[in-house]
Amino acid sequence: MGKNYDAIVVGAGAVGGAVAYYLSELGLSVALLDENAIASGASAHATGFLSNTYDYDSNPNINEALFDSSELFDKDIPRINELSQIDTLPVVRPGLRLAASESEVAILKARVEFSKSRHRYPFEFLTGDETRKLDQRLSDGILASGYIPQETQIDSYKFTLALAVASEKMGTEVHQRKVVDLIKNGGKVSGVICESEKIYGDNVILCGGLGSNSLMSALGLNVDITPLKGQSIRLRYSGQPLGFHFGGVDSWHLIHRGDNLISAGSTSEFDNYEEPPNQKATQEIMEWVMFVMPELDEAQIVETMYGFRPMSPDNLPIVGPLSSLKNVYIATGHGHKGIHLSLISGRIIADFILKGYSDYNNDFMSPSRFIS
Repeated sequence: MGKNYDAIVVGAGAVGGAVAYYLSELGLSVALLDENAIASGASAHATGFLSNTYDYDSNPNINEALFDSSELFDKDIPRINELSQIDTLPVVRPGLRLAASESEVAILKARVEFSKSRHRYPFEFLTGDETRKLDQRLSDGILASGYIPQETQIDSYKFTLALAVASEKMGTEVHQRKVVDLIKNGGKVSGVICESEKIYGDNVILCGGLGSNSLMSALGLNVDITPLKGQSIRLRYSGQPLGFHFGGVDSWHLIHRGDNLISAGSTSEFDNYEEPPNQKATQEIMEWVMFVMPELDEAQIVETMYGFRPMSPDNLPIVGPLSSLKNVYIATGHGHKGIHLSLISGRIIADFILKGYSDYNNDFMSPSRFIS
């Protein structure tokens, strides 16, 4: 390609799509590259649950980033849907985090106290009886819950595809290319080397998830993005639709999607690099589903989903400019929260390219913590 782009985005998952979207919205010329199809990685199989709960109590910065990204979804999803002409199937409902043990009850109570000091999204403690009054199908084994007034779930594949299509409508060029190295010139990067050509650009953003390791190593980053397998199932249920986005205290979800299927899961399987869907994981999911709502034994499993989430060594995303080399930015390692944090990650990268800083706090996500 003889063209010199303002920005080259490597990786066409949800995060890369969000970066391309916000950069093209600013009027920059953008090339969005991926060796596979759009949303071919974890973004295609994610739950798409924008969980506004306090499940990262130990790091309030993550909570703030999640809340900020939720607000971006509320503001920008209508335009993304309109530009792309793709319905991302957003479903907005109250949320309930269900406690199955006394230790989980204690965690919920601590999160309620934590929420009072943050003043963002309310988080209210309910007893087991109060919880069952909201849905009488819930089991007697539920000891308590945390109530969230509003949460959103979207179709992660349609959302990721919508970002890429909306970006194209604003001028982004999408190319199926495998990036094998970076073009470095005197302390800065001026493009990427693909298997069959070089592509030049003023800024390069690495958003390749599990495929980012070799490129980050070439940049001097001492970081290894590892896969965390997640498996979920989708159920067809003819009964009354679920009126809440249900979740466990530390894991699990039970959500009635916009396509009228129920999503249930998801497992977290470390050190599992390639195993396909398995019956053991499905059984674990269904045991939790039956514990929460025994009536769902009438539901039919119609689909099994699985993917590999890109996890950073400290379980925090890596988002921001690389201090050791000009014009290079990283946005990867989002783990369980890739869909949820995609928009704020895209906004942060666009801010840095446009004005050299972001109004959003990204210090705790800075790639500098991994410079050798």
